[in-house]
Formats: sequence, structure tokens, C-alpha cells
Amino acid sequence: MHIESYRIITKDHLKKILAITLILFIAFTLLRNVYKQRCDYQEPEAYSEFIESHGVRINYALVGDPEKQKLIFIHGWPMRFLNYEPMSLNPVLEVLTKHFYVFAITPPGMLHSGPPSIDWDQSKTTQIIAELTDELDWKESIVLGQSNGGGIAAAYASDFPEKVQTLVLVDSTTTERADTRLNTYFKMLDVFSVYKKILLSSVTPFEAKKCLVYQIHNAANRYLTKEEVPKYQFVLRKQNLVSVDYATIESPTILIWGVDDEITPISAADQILNVVDDVELVIVPGSHTVLYDDPGLVIGELLKVLEKSDGGMEKL
Repeated sequence: MHIESYRIITKDHLKKILAITLILFIAFTLLRNVYKQRCDYQEPEAYSEFIESHGVRINYALVGDPEKQKLIFIHGWPMRFLNYEPMSLNPVLEVLTKHFYVFAITPPGMLHSGPPSIDWDQSKTTQIIAELTDELDWKESIVLGQSNGGGIAAAYASDFPEKVQTLVLVDSTTTERADTRLNTYFKMLDVFSVYKKILLSSVTPFEAKKCLVYQIHNAANRYLTKEEVPKYQFVLRKQNLVSVDYATIESPTILIWGVDDEITPISAADQILNVVDDVELVIVPGSHTVLYDDPGLVIGELLKVLEKSDGGMEKL
């Protein structure tokens, strides 16, 4: 009697199949982008100042009137991948500096801030912000973060509560990622591990690695050397993970959310609303990038909340 044997597909087999599929998808995307001249390495916006901190090149700006209320601004992830348009930071600063004295910082591994040489998480970025603002003698300030920058801002408020007067999160990433299609694919395909393998692979052409880093980090071309490119593996996974216990946030917190945000939907704000004592949610028309699309709208709503709060603004 002939008995046919069937091979059982395990989870490990499935993960390998999905990983190969993802690699092929990325390779196809890179070739398509090169064909369409999407990796033409346009220069991203840069802040005016540079400093080295903890072995990392940090790009930042200190702008506005020193007599106004101090505000730290941390922007979100600036990817070009999957047809995202580059964020425009200067219009945001133009609106902010009308009302605040602004310290704006680009986290490591984005735009003109360099990648680290070790595994990097949000707590290391908050340490840099704390040290740089200490040098400025900033005792307390409003902290505004958008998207991934919101995760860093929340971690900063948790790590250094004495330095945060008001926490402002705009379409922020949160500890539990919403079940969006993009986040589901990232989990299922273990994107971060695949990304690391691509950057460290001796088979992947350097130009393909360089193009991929440019697409995901929007890094300036002059920094994308054979020595620097592999280091971008250290920031994509952990700097994207928010590991904040929101119950530890003591400062008044303002949440501003685009009603059409599909990257971090409004439902993600519930994680914060349910545990932070002093919190207010403001919903505005727009998507995940509403801060960059219409900075006047978002900052205008922020000012309204601050003006009605006790001591929310020292000087307008």
C-alpha cells in the first residue's frame, strides 16, 4: 500500500517564506525607484546647528525669542519609502517661533543626524535632549512631539518629569501599535530583522543598501558612505518602539490628532487617555501629517488649550 507523506508547514517555514517575499518586494521597489529616479538623493531640510553627543552627530536648531515660553520640538520619522512625501520642517518652525523659543532636534538616524554605532532606543535620545537643554539652562519647557517624535517626547516626560511643563503629542506613536494594514505587515514579515540582514549582507549591492537607507531615513547623500550605511540598522527597530508607562507621566498632556490619521488612528490615543490624569484630546481635520500640512491649524489649537490652562503659557 502506498502512503503519501505530506510536509507540514510550520510557523518557521511561513516566516521564511514571508521574509523571502518581503526581500523580493523591497528589491522590486528599489529597482522601480531607481528606474523612476526616486533615489536621486535630494538634500533633506537641515537645522542650522550640529553637535556631537554620545558619539552621534546631532542636528538641531535654537530659534525664536529667548523671552518667550520655551518649547522642545521633536519631529516624526521622515521616510520617503512607500510614496511618503518628505516632511517640511521650516513652516512648522516659522509658526512655532511666533509664540515660543524653540529647541528643535532631529533624532539619531534621521535626515542630517547620524546613526549610532550601538543599539539605540528612545531613552538614549531623551538623555541627549536632557543634556543639551541642561547646557542651555532650560529648567522646564513644553515638549511637542509628532508621530515617532511623540513617542520620544512621552519617554522624555516619563524619564525627566521635572523638565516638562506640558507634554504635547501630535498623531503620536504609542506603546501598542494600532492594527493598521502597515503595522500588521511589519509584524508578520518581521521587517526590522529583514532590514538588518539586508544592510549587513555581502550579497546586497551597496547602491541598493544606500537607496534603501535614503528611502527609509531620508538621510543626506553625503553621509551615506560604506562605513555609515550599516549603522542605520541600530535605530530602525528600537527607536520605533515606544516603551513608556503612561501612568508615570505627571505633566499636563495635550493630544492633537488628525481625524483621518491611518498610521496612528485616533483609537491609539485611548492608551494615553485612560491612564494620564491631566489630559485633553483635540481632534482636527487632516491626516497623520497634519502638523506639516497645516502647522497654523495645529499650533492654533495648541495655543487655545494652553491659554485656558493654569500657567500653561508663561508668556505669549
